[in-house]
Amino acid sequence: WGKALEPMMLNGVAVWGKALERKTVVKQLRSVQRKAALAMTGCFKTTKTEVALALAGLTPVDLVAKELVVLQYSHGTLRGRMEELRDGCAWSPHLAFVR
Repeated sequence: WGKALEPMMLNGVAVWGKALERKTVVKQLRSVQRKAALAMTGCFKTTKTEVALALAGLTPVDLVAKELVVLQYSHGTLRGRMEELRDGCAWSPHLAFVR
């Protein structure tokens, strides 16, 4: 996911990042990420998206995209910071609601 699909999905996020304010765009991005999370974990298709992402250890793609937009406008270029962002992600899933 992190080396293949995510960079393709987030290509040009500085240009289309404003569209993340619309729920339909976030829903489309998360549907692709959901399929990857279900494949990674072997969960059933009825599993909630948030649970599948937490079990797969994935950060929601819309949050990563928003973070990349902030980095672009506050630090200049994305290229040098992309790996730092992927490696140093502080998001951790809370599995208290999973039974």
